Parts: sequence; C-alpha cells; structure tokens
Amino acid sequence: MKLNVITGPRGCGKTTQLNTLLEQNHNNTCGKVLCAQDYSVAALVREIQTQAEAGHSVVLIDDCNTHQLHTLKKVGKISGLTIHAAEEAAA
Repeated sequence: MKLNVITGPRGCGKTTQLNTLLEQNHNNTCGKVLCAQDYSVAALVREIQTQAEAGHSVVLIDDCNTHQLHTLKKVGKISGLTIHAAEEAAA
C-alpha cells in the first residue's frame, strides 16, 4: 500500500487535488472522495478495506486528522492500493 498525504493550510486546494484525482480515475479504479470526519478511525479502516475488496486500487480521503493519518501509516497491508489523504487544516 502506498500512502500519499496532501498537506497545506485551509483553502490551498487539497480537496481540489482529490477531486482532480477522482476525475482522472474515472475508470472505476476509485470510488468517491471520503470525508474522514464522517468516520471513526476503525470505521475508516473498514471502509478502505471494503473499497479494496470492491476492486478499487485508489482511495481518496479528505480532512484526515492526525490520529487517522497515523493509523493509515500502520495499515499498509493492502497490496496494490494507493491512498491519497488530505490532512485536516489547522483551525
């Protein structure tokens, strides 16, 4: 598994980058852009596994907090999967 963390201040285009990746991967290699704020850490990991089992090779996640990113770095057992995760902007 490859994890690409997109960082930057609020309004710098992190979500736009994820939406561009979604458009580029329109051939069903990825699903929708997930909003990390809608998931607990465990639920986010389960959703990533579900998407991988559905045949997606790219997972896009917006607004990941530090704990979620730390956990994603440890998950690395899904072969052939690339996760693009935008870090939650500091308030």
